[in-house]
Order: sequence, then structure tokens, then C-alpha cells
Amino acid sequence: VVVSKLEDACNDATFAYDKVVAAEAASSTASSTASVTSDDSATADTWAAPTSAAQKRAKSIAILTSMRAEQAESAFFQLLATLYQSDILIGQGIRGDLGATAVAQIQILSTLKEAGPEFDDFLAYAPSPDDA
Repeated sequence: VVVSKLEDACNDATFAYDKVVAAEAASSTASSTASVTSDDSATADTWAAPTSAAQKRAKSIAILTSMRAEQAESAFFQLLATLYQSDILIGQGIRGDLGATAVAQIQILSTLKEAGPEFDDFLAYAPSPDDA
């Protein structure tokens, strides 16, 4: 049961992380399209100084989306590290490397409890399924 819940949490985190990466890619494409002017579309720099309010807004949105994606990525990798640590502890507990069953259960559960707030941190940065 614990292993299936761990796998479900990893799958949910991976799905949300993929959405963050897709949102960042879409934002950078929108930013580069918005910053290209009609006079010099072949050589326009994506991060060149915007000339209109719409271009400034597009650049700001692209920067904020990029920062949010980096924060989501950091939270995702922190969550994965904790989940992998739980996975290792589960394997050690099954083999009997952790001693008595009660000791193994306590260690595994404490590691899984650490993953809860990290998962919440990750979800704070990840886009919701409604953002698709």
C-alpha cells in the first residue's frame, strides 16, 4: 500500500512538473513572438528593450513564468530526493537491514511525512490541471 501511494505521488509530481516545463516553453515562445518587431523580425533579440506596453507586459510575464518554473523545478527535485530516500528505506526495511519491523516502520513513516510539505511546496508552483 505504501509503495503504491509512493508511486502515485511520484507520478503526480512528474505530471505536474511536465506541465511546468510546457508552460515555460509556451511562455518563452510567446515572449519571443511579442518582442519581434516588423522592421527587423529576422534579427530581433528576444530580450531586447521592449518598445510598447504590450511588449513590456509579455517580457514581464515571460520572466515571471521562467522564475516560477525554476522554483517548481527546485521543489520537484527536493520532493524526488525525499521520495527516493523513502524508497531506499522501504527496500532496507523489506530486507531487514533496519532491524525490528517497528523501527523500520517508524523510519519509513517519518521520511514519508517529510515528503508531505515538500509535495505541497511543489504544488504551490505547479500549474493546476485547469491551466491546460
